[in-house]
Amino acid sequence: FYSIVSLLKSPGGARPDPDDDWAEDELFGDEEPEVRAMKMEARTRRSQLKYEVRCYEQLGSVRGLPRVFDAGQTHDFSYLVMQHVGEPLDAMQERMGGKIPEKAAYVVGCQAIQRLKDVHAKGLVHRDVKPQNFCVLDGTVYLCDFGLAKSYIDDGAHVPHRDGKKLTGTPRFASLQTHAGVEQSRRDDLESLVYMLVYLIRGALPWQGLGKGKRKEQSGERRSDNKSERIGKAKAEAAATLCDGMPALQTMFE
Repeated sequence: FYSIVSLLKSPGGARPDPDDDWAEDELFGDEEPEVRAMKMEARTRRSQLKYEVRCYEQLGSVRGLPRVFDAGQTHDFSYLVMQHVGEPLDAMQERMGGKIPEKAAYVVGCQAIQRLKDVHAKGLVHRDVKPQNFCVLDGTVYLCDFGLAKSYIDDGAHVPHRDGKKLTGTPRFASLQTHAGVEQSRRDDLESLVYMLVYLIRGALPWQGLGKGKRKEQSGERRSDNKSERIGKAKAEAAATLCDGMPALQTMFE
C-alpha cells in the first residue's frame, strides 16, 4: 500500500523529513519505507495519466526517466506511482537565488539534450520542455511528465507538416513554430530547451510579463489568443541576441 506524506509539484521535490512522525508510523514497522512520487487525477473516460503510462511503456528503460512502479484506477481516481527523482530545476534555481551558474546550466543542458535525443529515438516529442519537468538526483538529470507527449511517427514515416494547431505546452518556453500553429516535432523540443537554459541562467526571459494580469499560465492545449501572438512576436525579435554573453550555451548547440 501507499501512504501520502507530502505534496510535490513534480516527480522530484523535497523529500519528507525522516524525523517526521510518518517515518515511525507503526504501519511501516521498523523499516523506513522507500519514498516514491505519485500523480493522481479524478477518474474520467479520457485519462491523461493512462496516456502518460502508455508513453512510459513506449519509452521503456531509457536512462534519465523516472521508473514507473505502479499505475491503475480506483472508483474515484487514477494514479501513477514512480521513482522520486530529486529536485526540480525551478526549485534549484530558486534555492540559488533565482539564477543558475552558466557552467552548471551547461552540465544540465548536455544531459537534457541526451534525454530528448533518447526520447525522440523512441518516436515521441515531449512538447512541454520547462524547468519543472527536469529534476536532478545524484548528478543525473531526469526528464519527467509525458502527459503532453506525442508520436511524430505515423506508419513508419514522419508526420506531415500541419498548420492551424492549437498551442500545446507552456507559452513561455514554446517554440516559434508552435506559436505559429505548426505541428510540433523534434526541433521544437530543442528550441524550448534553449529558452529554458537561458531562463535558468538569467532568471528571466525578454517576453515575460506580456499579458500579465490575465489567466495564470499553465501547460495544456489552449485557444490561440493575443497573448500567445505577442509572446511569439517578442521571441522572434529577441532570437538573434538571446544567447549573447553565454558562450557555453552557444557551444552546446553548435
